[in-house]
Amino acid sequence: EALARAVERSGGTLRIATLGATGYGADLVAAALGADVALVETLAHAIAARAVVPDVDAVVDVGGTDVKVLRVERGEVRRFALSTQCSAGHGAFLAHAARASGVPIEAYAAHALDAARVPRFPVGCAVFMDTDRVTLLRAGFDAGEILAGLAAALPRNVWEYVVGEPPARWGRRFLLTGGAHRNLAVAAAHADYLREQVAGAEVSVHPHPELGGAIGVALAAMGATHGPTGFRGLDAARAVRVRAETSEATRCRRCDVGCARSLVSVHGGDATPRELVLGNACERGAARDDAVTGRRGAGHAPNGLAYEVARLFRRPPESASARANAPRIGIPRAMGLYRSAPLLLHYLAAAGVPPDRLVLSPPTSAASFHDGAAGGVHDPCFPSKLFLSHVRWLVRQPIDVLFLPALTHARIAVRGTADTASCPIVAACGHTALAALRRDGDELRRRGIRALAPELTLTDPGRLERQLLDAFGDLLGIDERTNRRALEVGLAAQRRFHADCARFGGRVLREARRRGSAVAVILARPYHGDPGVEHGVSTELAARSIPVLSITTLPADEGGLLDLSGILPEATNSGAAEKTWAARAIRRDPRLLAVHLSSFRCGQDAAVASTLAALLEDLDRPSLAMEDLDEDRPGVSFGVRLETFAHAVRRYEAGGAAREEVVA
Repeated sequence: EALARAVERSGGTLRIATLGATGYGADLVAAALGADVALVETLAHAIAARAVVPDVDAVVDVGGTDVKVLRVERGEVRRFALSTQCSAGHGAFLAHAARASGVPIEAYAAHALDAARVPRFPVGCAVFMDTDRVTLLRAGFDAGEILAGLAAALPRNVWEYVVGEPPARWGRRFLLTGGAHRNLAVAAAHADYLREQVAGAEVSVHPHPELGGAIGVALAAMGATHGPTGFRGLDAARAVRVRAETSEATRCRRCDVGCARSLVSVHGGDATPRELVLGNACERGAARDDAVTGRRGAGHAPNGLAYEVARLFRRPPESASARANAPRIGIPRAMGLYRSAPLLLHYLAAAGVPPDRLVLSPPTSAASFHDGAAGGVHDPCFPSKLFLSHVRWLVRQPIDVLFLPALTHARIAVRGTADTASCPIVAACGHTALAALRRDGDELRRRGIRALAPELTLTDPGRLERQLLDAFGDLLGIDERTNRRALEVGLAAQRRFHADCARFGGRVLREARRRGSAVAVILARPYHGDPGVEHGVSTELAARSIPVLSITTLPADEGGLLDLSGILPEATNSGAAEKTWAARAIRRDPRLLAVHLSSFRCGQDAAVASTLAALLEDLDRPSLAMEDLDEDRPGVSFGVRLETFAHAVRRYEAGGAAREEVVA
């Protein structure tokens, strides 16, 4: 409407040759209006930036409610950082602060640039910043000085909170875009910050920063449209109606996770009535449940993480010594079990427990987490918080024994580190859960359930044998010989599991070499195999035709990569050692692309972050970091990250880099 009126006032004639859509509502707008191109906004900003600064290294987009920083190499987005915290709203907070100070937003820059003093604000949460704003006003700072201080805080918020790395790691030529940079005080503060942080920094501001994404998608649409536009016209656009529904009825039922979704219907005008599913956690939930056939899409690539998990929890065969009166044993499908399930399940079956009396909790879902997590440990570690929900589910089942093994050490292929200990939170989660269950009385005693939480050391077979006998000897009525044989069965099952996963990975790599395709390697801890922890990242990648391998399905090459004595000799954590080995394998093979998953504020991952960065950051390849996973799954930002990475992968493959030889 505004565009049509502006053209009419100028005396011209409006002809829309093509229409592109970008931003969080791009898919909806494209469906409603008949757009020729729908482009994820990171790519739109990159295209717009290259049109202004062809050799740009980093694009910094600060809008009202989010922040995006893109690393551009030879015209392609190689890596990026997206805001996920409340610091993302810094742009909108500046407008709020101006209104609260009685300053029109149009006059913000004039007041701030004329300030005699610039107070220093802490960065992060907008609520705390607003409290500091009021405190500084009472301390005698005037409105212009307050606004100057908030403008100066924005670049620190971007680089310290959103990116978490020095700007020098992102290049030397920066382009500032996004609506917040239309404010000259903000743009000047950001440019000064970058010049202080990066020697010889070249900083430009997009001539239309608030329209950068729109300009980028318009350029993309112009390049992609070679015939008549699909745009239905302004009259039809005025008549389009959109209805959205988010309820239990729209929740995804394609798996046990049960993610929330929204169902959007578009009708009216010349638009063909259609429904869109938005907010789905993975590609399986992209259609209504009654419209999904259950068959894999034609472009669905192999998913090594899903393969690994499917084989982890295969039911063991029933032993000839199985007893019908054996106790029903409940085991949480969480944390350490994602590393040791074959060993423990096959041990118990060989020790006389029929497989149908081994009760596993279902995979994590949002509903189960919120139903069972009350009263858990006060800890930022999401996997440790969700463990209690698995335990509570089991307690409500007809079980006799609750088995909560404390897996203190992991048996891994990596060598040359000081130890291969489990994360202490992983090892202790069973005892933490028992404490929670006993907080308001002994719930297990009331239900007649016996708790077993033995320490199990997977690195020492002799000690493990004794530990298992102590835990299950009397309970199952087994002697030392039966216990030893059952453990041998369990260890053999664990070895078969690893060999099976390695063979799968080998097939994926050989096919990738034949096709010249890249393979995403999920750098994650074993418990990220839980779909409620991983949030469907691997499924989304495979649905975008990107083959996926986990660390377990990545074949172990004996070319010295497994020996970390020269790179991480003091490491004690098994997960950190495995991630480091996998990062070395990625660095060596141009087919492999790093996808780093980490749960929010994981202390064990923080300890190895600099090592992983040193191994991966200078590779001229796409990469993806999802290092803030917790109980919330921000569907829109997930989609932006995944689609940006997928586009970069397609461009990487088209350039032939995935066909290059492995570095010796």
